Amino acid sequence: MAISDHIERVREGLRSSAFLSEAAVSQGILLPALHELGWPVFDTRVIVPEFSLEGRRVDYALCHPANRPAVFVEVKKVGLSDGADRQLFEYAFHSGVPMAILTDGREWSFYLPGEQGAYDERRVYKLDLLERNIEDAAKRLERYLSYEKVCSGEALQAARSDYQNVARDREIEAALPRAWSALLEEQDSLLLELLAEKVADLCGYKPNSDLCSRFLDSISKPAAPTTESVSKPFIGPPVKKPKKVERTRTRAVGHLSFVFKGQTHESRSAAGVMREVFRLLAREDPTFLEKFAKLEHGRKRRYLAQNPEELYPGRPDLVEQASAEVAPGWWLGTHYGREYIQKILNLALGVVHPSLRSEIRVNMGRTVAAPTQLKNFSREESKRPQDIHVRTINSFVFRGQTYKCESAREVMREVFRLLAREERDFPERFAARRHGRYLAQDKQELYPRQPMDFTEKNSTEIAPGWWLATNQGRVRIQRILDLALEVVHPSLRSEIQVNLDG
Repeated sequence: MAISDHIERVREGLRSSAFLSEAAVSQGILLPALHELGWPVFDTRVIVPEFSLEGRRVDYALCHPANRPAVFVEVKKVGLSDGADRQLFEYAFHSGVPMAILTDGREWSFYLPGEQGAYDERRVYKLDLLERNIEDAAKRLERYLSYEKVCSGEALQAARSDYQNVARDREIEAALPRAWSALLEEQDSLLLELLAEKVADLCGYKPNSDLCSRFLDSISKPAAPTTESVSKPFIGPPVKKPKKVERTRTRAVGHLSFVFKGQTHESRSAAGVMREVFRLLAREDPTFLEKFAKLEHGRKRRYLAQNPEELYPGRPDLVEQASAEVAPGWWLGTHYGREYIQKILNLALGVVHPSLRSEIRVNMGRTVAAPTQLKNFSREESKRPQDIHVRTINSFVFRGQTYKCESAREVMREVFRLLAREERDFPERFAARRHGRYLAQDKQELYPRQPMDFTEKNSTEIAPGWWLATNQGRVRIQRILDLALEVVHPSLRSEIQVNLDG
């Protein structure tokens, strides 16, 4: 009788409630299955029942070589396997057994106790003999439990490979909501174009980028729960809330505009503001366009180029509709949402001289507080709302100008670039510090154990020949920034304030 025939017989028995105890599951389901999978079920040196382990007992130890457990099997009554994984894990983990199986006859859970995570996260696979078809169930049992494959190590290798896939999928699932939120927040031009084209397909009219951007803004803000849809949990007696202290008041700056040397220039769109600011910077600083063009641009498109086709590769329609000449021979892409335009303007202002930067204020239609330098902020001055500078999440302030970033990594990258521009020997001095190799002249030194594609994706050039490792969490990034600010001159350090989300 093949394993598939045994599975079919077990399915019939489960439906008719033929297995009423742990002993029935062991003798009627487990042992016949092991026999069909090639195990010598009558050799108690290979299949050891009631295996003793420091005063505890495991239902079965499957051994190779003899009397050396390779797999632990714990058997429970049908429907009563929940919660038994902890006991099985303790047995397997402390004895160094690499694989463990928990079964009630119907459900078979295969675990790798030595891996990381909670108990359920170390489960490689859960097989339900009634839910899966017989062919799939047979293949899975043979993959993990065939006597030949257990003895050769192939079964353990297959389980570890499947675990890596499960762990990868779990990380992907956890990252998907954050990725979607980031897409809505940064409003990449490709997303805006896709949305605009779909609207055109549905109604015949194609919206502009600003309208699409406003729509994405509206859906990215979570709706407040209503009393009808959300039941309130009991949280004890009511607590009197302290009065909210109004720390700051803000004032509105002109809608979609920029201020240069005290004069306000308004525009009908965010793209218009960006276009005029670029033209102004090109007039005031003849080297601005070349310096900006050398920066790291978008994933697939360049923000500024001498050839307009580089702005929208493969999209001649956008080259015609959404590019503007900001100086002779220099073209700017304008097909971006408001958030992305803010990012581009922050990059632009980061490459000009501080004296010019200090004379420009850009407003993208939001209410903001009047800017000032935080280093002079005192308790008495906090009473004057017009002197308060409001920091934004994931941003940094340099000489009174706020640079908003999409992530903590981008804050780190831009601060390092700023420090390298302000003090040319900064990279050398930072690299001389004892640290986890966050900055190096050879990018492979940043991730010596990672493949080249990982290194390329997670490193960025902050100055000619100097590479920064960006694959860091927020806490580590804060530490790296603290180290960086320690090596610069105190006068420069006092002009920089960093704010990371969280």
